Amino acid sequence: MFFSLNLLEILPLTIINIFFFFVFSTVLFLSYPIGRYFLINHCENNLVKCSLFSMTIFATIVAITTNLAPIFAKYVIFIFYLINLFILVTSSKIRNDLFKAVISFKFVLLATFLIFLILNIIYNRIFIESDKLVYFFDSHDSFYIGPIAEILTADYFSRIKIFSHYPLEWSSYHFFEASFNSIFLLPIYQLGIIGLNILKNFYLSIFLSLFFFSFFKNESFKKEEFLQIILKAFLVILLFILLSPQITYFILTKNFISTLSIIFIIQSLLSNNKKEFLLWVIILSLSSFRNIFISVMFFVYYLIESQHFNFTSIIHKIKRSLNLPNLILMTLFLLYLIATFYQN
Repeated sequence: MFFSLNLLEILPLTIINIFFFFVFSTVLFLSYPIGRYFLINHCENNLVKCSLFSMTIFATIVAITTNLAPIFAKYVIFIFYLINLFILVTSSKIRNDLFKAVISFKFVLLATFLIFLILNIIYNRIFIESDKLVYFFDSHDSFYIGPIAEILTADYFSRIKIFSHYPLEWSSYHFFEASFNSIFLLPIYQLGIIGLNILKNFYLSIFLSLFFFSFFKNESFKKEEFLQIILKAFLVILLFILLSPQITYFILTKNFISTLSIIFIIQSLLSNNKKEFLLWVIILSLSSFRNIFISVMFFVYYLIESQHFNFTSIIHKIKRSLNLPNLILMTLFLLYLIATFYQN
């Protein structure tokens, strides 16, 4: 929509990467209002958390629509943009909260930008050779881009087609990740798999920035804490090196939301924030059906974790968990589960 494939052969790749970062960051910022509107009393004013919540809601709606009538899927994304824009324009409270969230996110945003540029050098699959665009194709590329391409371009009501085996149709399949990616890729959908691979680098840069800064929330360090900070930074880097292959694989394939949800679940447990804990547990299930068992275990832990464990405390916790954000996510999860297996 906003980008031509021919520009890849004209502009330096660094300029192209900066443009992509601007597009993806704009979508992230634009996704904030809906999330903040629903989470204002249930979650801290965090840019990524509020945006991720709103995108999760609409990615699920897109996935449901994709299973039932693919022709409408792209219009759901347009509606998502318009609703967020409307809230942003009409609500001064949301605008002020977004400004505060961006300001508090400034160091993470800067780190994300720098890591994004580095990752696009390390995982670069695009080259200009003899004034021609060269792309290193992977056999899995059509599998990843197929559902996204159909979501953004489908003009039919029947079951979604298999992009690489057209006009064969998908059987029961989990379209949440493709729907989530479609929200970011709609402005540049003509770039196809190239845009998707760069988007995955954007995801990985967000994760790495959040992972590192989650250990350093205090901005006013004292001199006597300097040694402790150095030690903590060393341990964080060591931890990442040990987990790097698995984390990179998860995010660069199809598990960005799952990986980020687990980070937020751990943070909620450490801070004893039960409201946010359940929120990310439900999103973990939405991100992939194979996470349902893990989410159930987390929920059971939430129910039995108490110094005074009894039936009354369980009922009280269940009632307390039935807030609007959780109810919205649980309702969408059930509808999505039904829609996924409806035609089979």
